[in-house]
Amino acid sequence: MNRKYVFITLFVLVVTGWILRFSVVKSLGYGNYTEWSQENYFGGIHGIYLSSGEYFVHNKKIFNVNRLPGYSIFMSLFFDKDRDVWVTRVRIAQITIDALAVLLVYWLGMMIFARSGVSILAAAGYAYMPVFVIQSGFAMAEALSPALFLIAMLLIVASFKGNKIYLSAVTGVVIAVLFYVRGEFFVMPFFVVLLAIPYSLLKRNGFRVDLLKIGLLFAGFIIVYSWWPIRNYQKYGHFIPTTTCSWNAFWEPIGCVYPDNPMGALCDDAARAKEVVALGLVDGSYEANEYWKNKYFKAVKEYPGFIVKAMIKRMFMVVRSSGLNYKIEDITGIGAGTVMAMKIALALLSAASILYALILLLKNPDMLFVFFPMFFIVLLYGLTHYEPRYVSAMFITHILCYALFFESILRKNRRADRLENG
Repeated sequence: MNRKYVFITLFVLVVTGWILRFSVVKSLGYGNYTEWSQENYFGGIHGIYLSSGEYFVHNKKIFNVNRLPGYSIFMSLFFDKDRDVWVTRVRIAQITIDALAVLLVYWLGMMIFARSGVSILAAAGYAYMPVFVIQSGFAMAEALSPALFLIAMLLIVASFKGNKIYLSAVTGVVIAVLFYVRGEFFVMPFFVVLLAIPYSLLKRNGFRVDLLKIGLLFAGFIIVYSWWPIRNYQKYGHFIPTTTCSWNAFWEPIGCVYPDNPMGALCDDAARAKEVVALGLVDGSYEANEYWKNKYFKAVKEYPGFIVKAMIKRMFMVVRSSGLNYKIEDITGIGAGTVMAMKIALALLSAASILYALILLLKNPDMLFVFFPMFFIVLLYGLTHYEPRYVSAMFITHILCYALFFESILRKNRRADRLENG
């Protein structure tokens, strides 16, 4: 495809994608997001991020270990004493980053498929797919997840497919930096190992080179990541690998999936806080986190089958997810019936596209990269707490599969036209 045409097309996708995202921002709490979020969208979490951001601005220190510091530090870059002005700046910055991520999708497509046509289609999918358009405008860390995941994916693919060994170390460093924004990146190096095993077998690359790359990735990751648990030990006297809310993400989801469960797990933040306070603990503290860890492992020991059953059910919930905690009809004004018809059509398209991509996987090991986002998100949030806003990066797999599917149809049509005219 002509480079000039590619450049113009990508420019149009970025600009129109940004306009779509800004229209969503304008329709949801523009200028009064702090008040709006309290009534409509995770205002409590939003308030925590703002407070942590303000603390960092004034003290240049991290507030606590209830949340990772990266997103609050990102917010602090746009600080204003007026919280609504501040949040508006953050939201506009986020939609700009997400619109520019269209370019990352194109680049990723070129690295995997080496075909500009399918890469353009994938970029268009990212520019206009509702889950990316809508979520990017909410003032919370999950809004950045797809763009951050794409950065990690680009480096992972480059390190696997390229000959520059040092790229693996760079990939580890970048993934560790991303961890400070979204805790899900803490486990990404382990998922890369799970990707490397079938990829090496199918490509017949030889495990020595891949083992070296994985070792360098982990080394790069540990160098940057290790500051966090060491800092926590120096400050709190405990090695806290992620946050002091991490183990509740294993316990509470049992109640979210099965309200009537034998271990008494509840899907209720207020009930969780009440339970630990009744024991003389501070909600969100290290001691409270240890309490939930002990309860979870006791449940695993006493009800292993039930725990596995809950995990499998969460995985199916993730697969069926729209990736949105907010209703499309509330934003667009389109009727609920029309939105339902759109969801059914999208589900059918997803099924056909993913099946087509799975068939291609039998011939091309590089297709493993296409399925990596879905594999990562489904398994991770099947094991832990699932909410639609957590899983938006999974749809990177969808847009790549859509692009392959539509490109195959267009290619067949072109062949048919040539035969007819030839």
